[in-house]
Amino acid sequence: MYYGTPDPPELENLPSGDGSSDMGGSMGVPNRTDDRLEADHKLYQRLIDSGFTGLGSELMAIRLSEYASPVLQRWISNGKIYQECGRVRRPVRPTWAELEYLDQHPEEIEYLVKDTVAEAWVLFRRCAVRGENAWEPTKGTSLTTYFVGTCKLAFQTIFRGWQREMKPRLTESRDSETYAELSADIDLEQQVVSEIIAAEMLDDLPGHIREIITLRLQGRTYTEIAEITGRKSARAVEAELKRYRDKRRGREGGS
Repeated sequence: MYYGTPDPPELENLPSGDGSSDMGGSMGVPNRTDDRLEADHKLYQRLIDSGFTGLGSELMAIRLSEYASPVLQRWISNGKIYQECGRVRRPVRPTWAELEYLDQHPEEIEYLVKDTVAEAWVLFRRCAVRGENAWEPTKGTSLTTYFVGTCKLAFQTIFRGWQREMKPRLTESRDSETYAELSADIDLEQQVVSEIIAAEMLDDLPGHIREIITLRLQGRTYTEIAEITGRKSARAVEAELKRYRDKRRGREGGS
């Protein structure tokens, strides 16, 4: 499964080096020491001179892949990748159904990671050989951090290809809801839970609602609650809470 295209993403967004680190900057990984930068620069220049062919190129690809893959894995799993792509003007807008599917199928995240790294490597080599927005160690950004930034640009192409392939499989009614709308839903869900708890003591709640709220207070996600309680999906759990909230409001309005 590979969704890359022969055309690279826009090159003006590549992180040629702004000194930000990955532990406190936009990418999440600390910069290397000056010695590391110098050693990487020498190797990088040799690879450019050789046209990125041979064993040196293969070893570089392995090193960058081993570094970037766990970063991408974590970002896709926790949703941070969508924010990161927006920061480099390569927006990605997953639907609710897609997010839920990725949450339930971690192997799909692995495919996305592998394809993104492969696409990023193509872009990385192309920029290096052409000298366009190539890595510049004098700006303080490590080679590995630069490559993670390249992965951000590549992710949009890969994810959109994945979306096209997955669309026939995802038939959930909220398939068109975007991640931005999902964020609003999370705030609404917190409001629903707070309203219910404020109106009634936990012990006074109906059993099925008390079960859900107790698990939410323990930090469980909707997906986890659905699995624990045998409900159909995360959306079914959320809908059950909202129905109860609306029903309680109706009783209060009629009293």
